[in-house]
Amino acid sequence: MRIHKPKIVDLSGNLISDWPQPQNDSFEEKYSTEVESLILNGNKLNTLNMQAVNESFSKLIKLDLRSNNILFISQFAALPILEVLDLGCNQLTRVPAKFFESVPNLSQLYLDNNQIEFLPPELCDLTSLKHLAIQLNHFSYIPASLFYLDLESLGLEWFNYLEPQIRSPFPPKNAPSDTMTTLLLLARRMCELD
Repeated sequence: MRIHKPKIVDLSGNLISDWPQPQNDSFEEKYSTEVESLILNGNKLNTLNMQAVNESFSKLIKLDLRSNNILFISQFAALPILEVLDLGCNQLTRVPAKFFESVPNLSQLYLDNNQIEFLPPELCDLTSLKHLAIQLNHFSYIPASLFYLDLESLGLEWFNYLEPQIRSPFPPKNAPSDTMTTLLLLARRMCELD
């Protein structure tokens, strides 16, 4: 039987702990050149090696790494056509500023349900970003410039971690807001809405 080079590969729930594998007679070597969507959620990965992803999957548009054990992102390399990245439900404590330079065309970024305490201002350099999920983290600070992105949806839940309570979760009055259609607020401690 001949297997064609797939555009979508779903390896969810396979207990994979080391990926991508070194190039030998591996899956990546045989099939990766045409893969546009790679789904690896529900595995046991603990590191995202951007350089290895770029070398193995140069045409990748969507990368789903939700529900793994990813602790950090390493070895930066550009993924210039990547549009969707799901790193939700992992163990990330930070996202390095250099990371955002490596994914300039992201339109959807899911960082929800991690342990992230700080988002670098470079996040706001993602001018193609339309959907951002950052709820259920441990933020003490979010860059104000975040509200100047041309987002269609934004998931937030960081108010619970602040003392004193935040007065309003909404963007500054001079921030453009005509394109955002969804603002998901999972806060339970707001004391005032503007």
